[in-house]
Amino acid sequence: MTQVHALLVLSVVQFVTVNAICKSCLNDEDCVDFCKDIHAKSVCENKFYDDSQSKCCVCMGHVRRPGHSPCSSDSQCTTHHCHTSHEKPYCDHSLGHCECAHCLTDSDCSAYHCQSGAVVSFCYNRHCLCDRHGVWSTWSSWSGCSGTCGTGYIFRQRHCSSLQCDGHPSEARPCHHHTSCPPVNGGWTHWAAWHSCSHTCGDGTSIRTRTCSNPVPQHGGHYCQGHSDDSKACNNGPCPVDGGYTDWTAWHSCSHTCGAGTSIRTRTCSNPLPQHGGHPCQGHSDDSKACNNGPCPVDGGWSGWHTWGRCSAGCGSGVQTRLRSCNNPQPAYGGRSCPGSEKETQSCVMQPCPVNGGWTHWSAWHSCSHTCGDGTSIRTRTCSNPVPQHGGHPCQGHSDDSKACNNGTCPVDGGWTDWTAWSSCLHTCGRHSRSHRTRTCSNPAPLYGGHPCPGLHLDSKACNIGPCPVDGGWTDWTAWYSCSHTCGDGTSFRARTCSNPAPQYGGNPCQGHSDDSKACNNGTCPGLVCPSCDDSLNCVFNNTCDSSETCMIRSHQETQFSVHCLRKDDCTFMQTALPHSEIYCCDDRDCIRQYLGV
Repeated sequence: MTQVHALLVLSVVQFVTVNAICKSCLNDEDCVDFCKDIHAKSVCENKFYDDSQSKCCVCMGHVRRPGHSPCSSDSQCTTHHCHTSHEKPYCDHSLGHCECAHCLTDSDCSAYHCQSGAVVSFCYNRHCLCDRHGVWSTWSSWSGCSGTCGTGYIFRQRHCSSLQCDGHPSEARPCHHHTSCPPVNGGWTHWAAWHSCSHTCGDGTSIRTRTCSNPVPQHGGHYCQGHSDDSKACNNGPCPVDGGYTDWTAWHSCSHTCGAGTSIRTRTCSNPLPQHGGHPCQGHSDDSKACNNGPCPVDGGWSGWHTWGRCSAGCGSGVQTRLRSCNNPQPAYGGRSCPGSEKETQSCVMQPCPVNGGWTHWSAWHSCSHTCGDGTSIRTRTCSNPVPQHGGHPCQGHSDDSKACNNGTCPVDGGWTDWTAWSSCLHTCGRHSRSHRTRTCSNPAPLYGGHPCPGLHLDSKACNIGPCPVDGGWTDWTAWYSCSHTCGDGTSFRARTCSNPAPQYGGNPCQGHSDDSKACNNGTCPGLVCPSCDDSLNCVFNNTCDSSETCMIRSHQETQFSVHCLRKDDCTFMQTALPHSEIYCCDDRDCIRQYLGV
């Protein structure tokens, strides 16, 4: 049976179950074969009853179409493709796959535009329709009692002048035959094929079922013995395991001890390793950042010597001097000073001059004759600054001098106090903050020539604090992607990521959106080619519709149908005006292939 034929049969069966007498039943097992011709699920419901609470077999759902995804909840159908933007995907639980519908409840049709004269819009067979409230016809005569023995049912029915009437279209009442029916014991059907494994990978379970309907137990017969379902273990192979990175290592030391350098850190794709076709880790296994341990030391260098200065004496011997500077370059950042002296002297000889004797500077006072208590200290000088020459006068005065001295109490060496508490860190984050503590040489202070305290009065240590926050930054936008449609109006997208840099250590995330879109149009789309088909679905694509037309596929009664170009508004109107006909308005080749199979 082709897909179009199956849809036609389904439409007829559903119409009959709504408006005519259906097969009576006691439970779902009485209806097992009722809908098998249209591959739909059948159930026993209180669909057409009055106060007698009689039940009838009803077909649920539609024929499953090729390419529809299996599902168990509406959330699994969010990516299911529908042919128009007005349709919405949902999970048809009776068939177990995704379907598309114009509406699911009457509230979905609240904005549906009805033509003048229609007073209500509602959802019927998952399509929005408009109509007036209908009026019931008179009841038909009661039918004969169903069955030949035991309890049966008599039925009557009425018809609604439109699609919307209050109440039920049929009534049923029990009736009784004079003869009792013999008991019928139930019998199992054949086992159904094994279902797919419950998991696509790893351990799972496969089940198969059967029903007690071959025959159904009746009139006091025994129900089938045993279970209606069976299961077995299944395994479709191990599940893929995507690779995961380990944590980053600590940052390595800077590549240079001074000046600009680089610090790196690494990670490995082993937490876990990718297995069984799982994806490898995304991103890089190493990372780097700039580092600088301060400028490198610069040793000082001498400039050239300046010219010699004038001789210091107008007559006799003198001295002349020349200078140079330690600025080629100047020592910086802890570099060594220039070696040697910045001044150089040499003798110079003029005509001899009389030289009066001159005292040298007094020498330093000699140590007190006693290390503590009273004593005497002396100092000396010589008549050699200059030595009297060339008839010059000798020096006047004494060449030595003395004074009383007293070094007082014997020397006391200095001693350190305890260290103070460590100071607070200078910075709240980063690696270069330090804490300090101090002590003083006052326990006791050095007195009377005692030795000062050994060591330093200041101590420091690195602070153990975390890295500073890094705010996230956007990468550049990607190039615009191709238009979503090869012709007509579409949309083009571009993207960026918050990884330049990524936010770290409590830094702020990027502000703004990670994607952007703009309208695009690659030119007018060519017209749709609509086929001509006979009743056996032999089709020839020989009609080209213009841009205002659609390809309409319409069924007539149960076996006849037509395919031709029609204005889009007219096709939509016919779907509304003829709700019991199968009418499809196709705007592309995929839609035609779905409903005609060509």
